[in-house]
Amino acid sequence: MKKILLAACLIPNLAFCALAPLSQSIREITAILSYPTLEDHLSPSYSIEDIKKVDEGYLIVTKSQALKVKVQYDAKKRIGAKKFTLHFEQPMPLHSNDCGCSS
Repeated sequence: MKKILLAACLIPNLAFCALAPLSQSIREITAILSYPTLEDHLSPSYSIEDIKKVDEGYLIVTKSQALKVKVQYDAKKRIGAKKFTLHFEQPMPLHSNDCGCSS
């Protein structure tokens, strides 16, 4: 532990090279929301209600659809932000209970 602290003191930028998980997920969500063809994948009639982290990526939910976006990370080990590629699956229609009743 002392060696790690000593190295962090001697090389101050080394301590800030790894990207925090929150920062990485912000980069990924921002990339999804700014993707040029996102609007082509979702119905423009509804706004986004939820974005959830799921296995292999994110689930974008509107009132009528759910869209899974897979995040594929670059295999190279590097310091800092992970590079990634987004893969959009076909949107899945959501069946809502129109009467407002619970079953």
